Amino acid sequence: MLPFPNIIEAVRSRAEEHAARVAVIDGAIRITHAELWERVDRLSNSLITAGLRKGDRLLAWLPNCFQAIETELASLQAGGVWVTLNAALTWPEVATVIRSTEPRLFVVSKALAGKIP
Repeated sequence: MLPFPNIIEAVRSRAEEHAARVAVIDGAIRITHAELWERVDRLSNSLITAGLRKGDRLLAWLPNCFQAIETELASLQAGGVWVTLNAALTWPEVATVIRSTEPRLFVVSKALAGKIP
């Protein structure tokens, strides 16, 4: 049997047990387990406020960054289904995925938002 029923419980447990230890490194950015949990929890509540419900798809078009990790975890905590896109996709490719997955929410970085016509 696994020590945690899911990844969210594992992240929560690590925040309690190893609060000050670094959980995520993104270039010069260091995020502790406690900070990660606080950010994920806050974002999860924001996603729910924005309309994400259990079983809804959240489509994310993000580069490989700490925000992608936080968004994925927050989506899962809120009960959403995480659908991720490669940052190298073109807008027509992204539009095809949007049509096929019908996400409730679409999260995109500022840099990639510039590719949306």
